[in-house]
Amino acid sequence: QLQEVKHANDQLSLAQEELVQTEKLASIGRLAAGVAHELGNPLGAITGYVSMLVVDERDASRKEVLQRIASETKRMDRIIRDLLDYARPKKSNAGPFVIEDVIQTAVSIVSAQRGFRDVEVVQRFAEALPLIAADPHRIQQVFVNLLINASDAMGGRGRITIEAEGSEFPEHTAPIRRASDMAPPLGPAVEIRVTDTGPGIDPDVTGKIFDPFYTTKEPGHGTGLGLAICRRIVNECGGRIAVERKRGPGAVFVIQLPPAP
Repeated sequence: QLQEVKHANDQLSLAQEELVQTEKLASIGRLAAGVAHELGNPLGAITGYVSMLVVDERDASRKEVLQRIASETKRMDRIIRDLLDYARPKKSNAGPFVIEDVIQTAVSIVSAQRGFRDVEVVQRFAEALPLIAADPHRIQQVFVNLLINASDAMGGRGRITIEAEGSEFPEHTAPIRRASDMAPPLGPAVEIRVTDTGPGIDPDVTGKIFDPFYTTKEPGHGTGLGLAICRRIVNECGGRIAVERKRGPGAVFVIQLPPAP
């Protein structure tokens, strides 16, 4: 009986901590949305003016400077869009889709970027995978984020392996520390594993990497929102995303999605 009371108190403490954390994140979200909207309009104007100047500029050195300004304003715009995506998630348009097609589209999108010139992407799909019941564009965003993170971790040089096969949602054995840790219902799943050849993730921080604004990247190289957005998208469609706890090189992200009924 004493053990049951202690367990109940522990769960109450966790619930209180979760409530405080949720309120903090809600405040940050509202602030981020307001700042993003205020910055979005002048940044759009700057981007337009710089584009016009690039076209008309004849001097090579000045043109290079303008192109760098254009590149940096695009990066700022991407950060703003990440803030808005996290603060105000888009309405989901769920519909059955082929997971292989979504992954291949995500690979095509990132492969055109400069940071993927020396990155090999290997795809292995099991036969006859079931359709997924979720918004394909949002799931595509998950894989784009994971691929970009993997390339950054490898310094733009290495191999990313994406494997998909049928699976089952596991029983939830880890301690529940936040509402988002709650496991999906047991049953069949499509499991996708994204593995890179980078330095890996310190097991001591694996419990934090999905938290909003947490990042291991150097200042100016990440907002800490990419994985938080991935987690929200996957959880909202009834799935699960986790990183394997392991020491040594290479990070492995595991995504499990429920098949369409």
